[in-house]
Amino acid sequence: MLIPDRNENGRAANDNSIPNASRGIIAEAFRSLGNQRNRSTHCLSHVRFHNLSYGTYGHGLRSRERKALMSIPLPRKHWPPDACASSARPSRMSGPGLLSSRVDRSPQSLHNDATATGSIAMQPSRDVSRLVEIMRALRDPNTGCPWDVEQDFDSIVPYTIEETYEVVDAIERRDPVDLREELGDLLLQVVYYAQLAEETGLFDFGDIVETVTRKMVRRHPHVFGAETARSAHSAKGQWERIKAEERAEKAAIRRNAAAASANGAMPEWSASLPNDATPSILDKVPPTFPALLLSLKLQSAAATVGFDWTSVPPILEKLREEIGEFEDALDNGTRAEQADELGDLLFCAVNLARRLEIDPDQALRGTASKFRRRFGAMERAAVSEGRSLDVMTLDEMEALWQRAKVGERAPAAEPQPI
Repeated sequence: MLIPDRNENGRAANDNSIPNASRGIIAEAFRSLGNQRNRSTHCLSHVRFHNLSYGTYGHGLRSRERKALMSIPLPRKHWPPDACASSARPSRMSGPGLLSSRVDRSPQSLHNDATATGSIAMQPSRDVSRLVEIMRALRDPNTGCPWDVEQDFDSIVPYTIEETYEVVDAIERRDPVDLREELGDLLLQVVYYAQLAEETGLFDFGDIVETVTRKMVRRHPHVFGAETARSAHSAKGQWERIKAEERAEKAAIRRNAAAASANGAMPEWSASLPNDATPSILDKVPPTFPALLLSLKLQSAAATVGFDWTSVPPILEKLREEIGEFEDALDNGTRAEQADELGDLLFCAVNLARRLEIDPDQALRGTASKFRRRFGAMERAAVSEGRSLDVMTLDEMEALWQRAKVGERAPAAEPQPI
């Protein structure tokens, strides 16, 4: 399932549904595949996924366009021999990772020792260890995928963000088929980071699973603990004790990592290790969060020590104050001052949403969806009149907008569960 037959111009011979803008990409991907034909370790699905999704030929394509291209059949004569075979290699990490919480661990390869130097036929599996195995093979410096071998933590981040939003999109569209696929793509990101970390000697996929399972068991003594822990009367004070245990455990792991860093074991990550600065209650909020979520989390963290308004009226008063300051900046301020005041205004709006227990991101996404829907109605109305929006006056477009609003007066239906 890759690239169709092509004619002498490199165009798809049997598929007229491919946009013209994509034909050059298809031709390049086809030529790339031809260069891979003699590589017995190059998996068919992997060629498809990386040349048209992550690789050079996929840049500039939207997710659904990439998936449409990946559905085009490849004639069998173009299949590389032993297409689904991958070569195994032992792990680069010997012994526990530097950030592992285990005291003693015997390394276990996902490959059978008897086939460690040969090829292993890759088949789909319901076992997550197969995904780990595939990623390990793809990252092999000698027999893996050149694109995968070149990646690092930073280069994969944009794809992780993209896959996360595609999961959200599938949920909002109530599409269980896409959701299953997108969750798999997101899981692949976790496995990818685990492989990179294992190669660096930081931790491996097993450490990730162990960490989250320990956290879940520890944080739910009423489910996994003794009978006394499951009683309602024992819940008081448990949460703070649990958090204290987690902080102590993490501090011990960080000390070990700092010691390893001092010995030059992980220079790339040494700058991120904690120093002797006074800790802040806001430290637990990652600064890389999207702006709305970052604002919400910072405000929620500050509220835990009482730095918060307890009712809506003072927040509304503050919002009006911020609007006034923004208007002053528009009249007399610089561009930077205007941006600063606008940021204050948005931050205050997030605080209002938090007090009302409204997710600001979901509220804004709802408004964006409403705008998309109404604007589409405007476009259709213009076409029905034999016109287009770009030749209409603003007043004419406003009239179409009001008509679109009238058409939406019926309350929206509640989203149905998957």
